[in-house]
Amino acid sequence: MKIYVDLIIFLNFMFDFILLLVTNIILKRGTSLKRIILGALVGSLTIVVLFIPFTTSTLFLLKVLLSILIILITFGYKDLKYTLTNLFYFYIVSIILGGFMYYLNVEFSYKNIGMIFYHKGLSINYIFIIIFSPIILLMYKRQMKLIKEINSLKVLEAFQYCRLSEMHLHSST
Repeated sequence: MKIYVDLIIFLNFMFDFILLLVTNIILKRGTSLKRIILGALVGSLTIVVLFIPFTTSTLFLLKVLLSILIILITFGYKDLKYTLTNLFYFYIVSIILGGFMYYLNVEFSYKNIGMIFYHKGLSINYIFIIIFSPIILLMYKRQMKLIKEINSLKVLEAFQYCRLSEMHLHSST
């Protein structure tokens, strides 16, 4: 089996770029495109770590430290809460995309070798990353915005109800 390292690095760059871009959009950070590209570049080069023999726990710890580095490069450091929020959303977005890729693999019964899915020789990684990832993540962002709006309306209605109840109590005494 042939492994094209440049292709793996490119796919990883695209995936990291999309993850960082969507994290930036969801959190409304206003980070420059240059910093997002730099963070994605560092993230894509970390794929080399997978070819070095580490224990499972060491590899896990290294991946966590590298993801923190990617977040710090992309968004900078303001305080601990800011950094942890960025890291949390970065992980959530990557779980959603990774889960969707897994779903595609199971649903369409693509064969896989490592992280490359193929069906009759056509790799769907290019198609998925370049076309479907932004669409899925923007749909997720719209749903989250809608949920926030609904929740804020419920809070407002509850507040108004409490004020009306309080006014009713004062007027009846």
